[in-house]
Amino acid sequence: MCSIVESFDCLGVVYLPHISTSPASSAIQTDWWKDLLHNRTSLDLQLAEIAGDGGSNMTCEHQDFLAALDRNLFSYLPKARHLRLAGQYDALVGGFHKREPIPFGSLDMPQLRVFELKWARVEGEVTKFIKEYLERLDRICLRHCFANESMR
Repeated sequence: MCSIVESFDCLGVVYLPHISTSPASSAIQTDWWKDLLHNRTSLDLQLAEIAGDGGSNMTCEHQDFLAALDRNLFSYLPKARHLRLAGQYDALVGGFHKREPIPFGSLDMPQLRVFELKWARVEGEVTKFIKEYLERLDRICLRHCFANESMR
């Protein structure tokens, strides 16, 4: 198993359930998952949609799951050069009701060169993260992202 884990650089996870009680959430807290992430240079993470009434259906579970990504996922990517985090139309990444779900300010990715966000709110911690990494990033890509008027 170890040779398989060491044999690739990029990891893509599509439609990751964002419920903290889901099996996927439990899986990303295992030692095997942490070992899997350690040597990855690229992570492409796409959240699953939230069923129901669109953007107004963002739940506390969704927010709690996102808030744990720094300690359950991002902190185990010391060699990451490319990070892509994609929300969905009804499952945004970033602030919701003035709450910043992913503490981007605590991320430490010294080798990061490409940062991509899709369906995200760009404010607060996200903005600080981009400013901090601006000098070392080769590319920043923001698609379907939103900011409030105070970001001008």
